[in-house]
Amino acid sequence: MDDLNVNDALIHSVTNAYTCLLNGSPPSRSAAPEILQKLLVAFDAHLTLLVFTFLPGENVDEGPSGVCDTHRGRGVTLSSLLTLLEVLCASRLRCSTGVCTHSQRLVYTRARGLIKMAASSSCDYYVKRQVLLLMKRTLLQKAGEDMALGETSAAAPRDEHFAADMEALADTTLRALSADWLQFVPVETTTASSFGGSGPGAGQGEGQALKPDHVMLRAVGLVVLKSLELALQPGAGADGAVGACLGALLGFLRDRGVPLMEPSHRCCWFTLVFAEQDDDMMEAAKTLLTLYLRDNSRCPGSDPEAASGTSGTPCASGFNPHCHFLLFLRSVSFDHSTLLDFLISSETCFLEYLVRYLKHLRADSPGFSLACRKMEESDTYVRARLSCSASRADAAPAPAPAPLPVPVPVRVGEQGTTQAHPGLDRPGPSAQPTGLGSGLCLVDYSSSDDEDAGPEDMEVSQASHQYTDEGNMRSTIRLTQRRRCGPQCVTTGETGRHNV
Repeated sequence: MDDLNVNDALIHSVTNAYTCLLNGSPPSRSAAPEILQKLLVAFDAHLTLLVFTFLPGENVDEGPSGVCDTHRGRGVTLSSLLTLLEVLCASRLRCSTGVCTHSQRLVYTRARGLIKMAASSSCDYYVKRQVLLLMKRTLLQKAGEDMALGETSAAAPRDEHFAADMEALADTTLRALSADWLQFVPVETTTASSFGGSGPGAGQGEGQALKPDHVMLRAVGLVVLKSLELALQPGAGADGAVGACLGALLGFLRDRGVPLMEPSHRCCWFTLVFAEQDDDMMEAAKTLLTLYLRDNSRCPGSDPEAASGTSGTPCASGFNPHCHFLLFLRSVSFDHSTLLDFLISSETCFLEYLVRYLKHLRADSPGFSLACRKMEESDTYVRARLSCSASRADAAPAPAPAPLPVPVPVRVGEQGTTQAHPGLDRPGPSAQPTGLGSGLCLVDYSSSDDEDAGPEDMEVSQASHQYTDEGNMRSTIRLTQRRRCGPQCVTTGETGRHNV
């Protein structure tokens, strides 16, 4: 017990010291990199020996879920050790000295021990979750971002061992994946609470919807995808690896409660797993696009409906980039303002992903059309709505022209935006889109800033309606605003300025 307390104190002290130096805390802001490098060298041997104590070596031949006595009952110590390992990885990415100590490479050289810890029956669940999050951030080169250590530039110089260490980490992960490692990785079931949080599913009241821990699912998914991306380098000769690994990943997601669709179209897993976290979703989309292009390049001349280097179609393996892009658009309700936010945000890699995808779209427009048709066919809600609309259109007589609606007054909000009257015929919040082109909405134009103007009347008339075969409705609304504010006063519709 005394040794355990000493280890805990050493881990906490070193972690706090490294974190402060990485943050550049005063008064040592200018000398922080030099001091950090000296501490890394001084504690290198001690930290390496400490990590060897808790992580089994390569010569330990246990199963993927082997029990390690050093893990039992030491959840707090293991969690602190994992935090220290992430700080060490962050120091490697942020200190461009060109010198890398052995302790900064422990996540890569002891990857097998981390993988066994994530599946060990003697580790607590929160420790396994932290292991997979550490592996995810290491593969994404984002170690330390959640510790307020700042972002890491991908263009920053790396030491001479970095590329080899990343490939070794990916190779170790894929070898564990081929040995059915994912079967032993647990995923707890949670349920949403009344305050927006989540809690364990056990012991919850009846009628509450249970869902798997999506933080764990996203971590596992990105670990597998990034490992595949590193292993499937151009000309690396990893034929068949994409289909096998994605098949194992989809089986893991299905066994952990993710509601996948029919076997012929499993691309929906992309939004089911990653939709709640924007940065993870964009990383997954970019990686899946890279995997598709590299794997499909081995089959030149393949048509969109043929296999792309794997058994079955890309949709059967769940990595069709056209489906992923359409699913992403549907997840944001085809809102152009949301897409603009993604474009200008520095928190995701959406811009890089979009440029790559548009290049692929220009070269494979038939594949995009095919993906649109497949998504419409696989959407049971759309099929039901289309069949119901078609039957009603055949049975019902032609409706008589509706009279023009009576003008209704509207009020002007505090911010100067016009709010429509509740009596207007507008789709309610429960209305669902019936196709990929749905999601049209009315835009409230800003009104005049002149609060001294007289009462306003708005005359709303419906100009035209156009119905498509898919059940989409497009309407053009003409808004004519009349004001009483002096001679020849006209208000423009877009800016709300007065032209006299």
